[in-house]
Amino acid sequence: MPGGEFWFLPSVNERTQSLVLPVQKVVSWLMDLLDLPMDKAKLDLGGEKAKRKDEGTYDSMERTLYNWRDGKTPHIQSISSYFPDDAKLEFKGTFVLDGQQSHADCFAAAKAFIQRKGLDADALRDQIPITQPGVIEAILAGESPADIEQEFIRLLSIRYAKPKMQTVRQRLRVARMVQDGYKRLVKFLCRDIDPACTDPYQNKVRQLLAIVETIYNLSIGAYKNCDNRAEEDAWFESKLAPWDKETIFLSILP
Repeated sequence: MPGGEFWFLPSVNERTQSLVLPVQKVVSWLMDLLDLPMDKAKLDLGGEKAKRKDEGTYDSMERTLYNWRDGKTPHIQSISSYFPDDAKLEFKGTFVLDGQQSHADCFAAAKAFIQRKGLDADALRDQIPITQPGVIEAILAGESPADIEQEFIRLLSIRYAKPKMQTVRQRLRVARMVQDGYKRLVKFLCRDIDPACTDPYQNKVRQLLAIVETIYNLSIGAYKNCDNRAEEDAWFESKLAPWDKETIFLSILP
């Protein structure tokens, strides 16, 4: 998770109001970097071992990727076999910096990449950790100092970097682990509730996820706004409601 939204926790898509699971997010990240239709991308999966099999192997892998993108939890063996180290995936949707370019050329390349990908400020705030209101808008308008532009370019190059196969496997495995645990926990705590349920009053696990997100975001905020551990603790606690301090967060305070 280079920055932005929680890739490895289920979350609600604000536009569709549907639950998006971790594997779905990682597959979307992968397809975005590949920037190829699935029927083209499948031909690079599986490495040399897949090439020695019949054409139906690629069709099977394509169907499996569609299933993952629809919310099915992968088999751990499939992740390893689809993305071995010798898989020659061609990532057409990545942003690669040229170390020999001037800052002006790098910034122009970044803006051209953003335009080609159809990204606006709202979309970028979900992808890179620059979330303060108006900051990305000012950067894109050319109204920010060079050091802010450089940080923006750096974060963009991390988020849209060409990944190693090890990175792809790792992110899919983490997403699979959380997704499987989430479904099991819903079944255990809310026996008659579909894991796709977005109502936190029915799907109690969504309440747990909200607590995790709150703790994570407040921890990051405390680190960014304070100079030492004591200040971080005080800042963190100052953001909690009094009734939450005595209930939900009692076990981690002071």
